[in-house]
Amino acid sequence: MKLCCDENKKRSITTLLTQEGFNVVRVQDKLDIGFEDEEIVRFCRETDRILLTNDDDFFEFGDHPGILFLDEQ
Repeated sequence: MKLCCDENKKRSITTLLTQEGFNVVRVQDKLDIGFEDEEIVRFCRETDRILLTNDDDFFEFGDHPGILFLDEQ
């Protein structure tokens, strides 16, 4: 599974997922911080990555490869 961690996710989550064998990139490593949600969804679609986020705005997009919502509390 290929994942893209939104900029609101901690680096430790990306590190853990990578150690577990997942192909993970961070938004801020591939795009600029503060990139519009549409551009993040486009990046995920083009690279066939599921977005890991806690930003429920992404549920408004109907055309995406998938969203994993992780609410860190």
